[in-house]
Amino acid sequence: MNMTNTALGEARLRVSSPAFVMTAILALFMLFLALRGVFFPHGAAVAFGIPIENPSDLFYLRVKGDRDLSTALALLALMALRRPLPLAIFVAAAMVQPLFDCILVLTDPRGSAVQALSVHGSAVVYVVVLFVLLLRAHVRRG
Repeated sequence: MNMTNTALGEARLRVSSPAFVMTAILALFMLFLALRGVFFPHGAAVAFGIPIENPSDLFYLRVKGDRDLSTALALLALMALRRPLPLAIFVAAAMVQPLFDCILVLTDPRGSAVQALSVHGSAVVYVVVLFVLLLRAHVRRG
């Protein structure tokens, strides 16, 4: 089993569980994206799938970096609790970010379907798998 019990009988994720490890990887990746967006916005734009044509648009990459930093910090805070349900709820809510990013890149004339699906589509799949693992961990605690 991937959880331990607290004195109150509430199950918590083990640090070595796949769900916890995948959440940690996601949090660290979001932190990386945040730092890259703030400090290296040109590279972030190319990796996102839409190159910057106007230098004034770099502002929006920094805004995305801000969003990614908030996501990373929220994940890290929830990981400290080691409770699967709050993590699952947050991950499910945050799933809209890569989904909409994928749609935005697909619908932009400068975007590429390969880039949109390989970067943002794969992120959606990762988050769905993580959500299922967290939800299963919560249900199994019964």
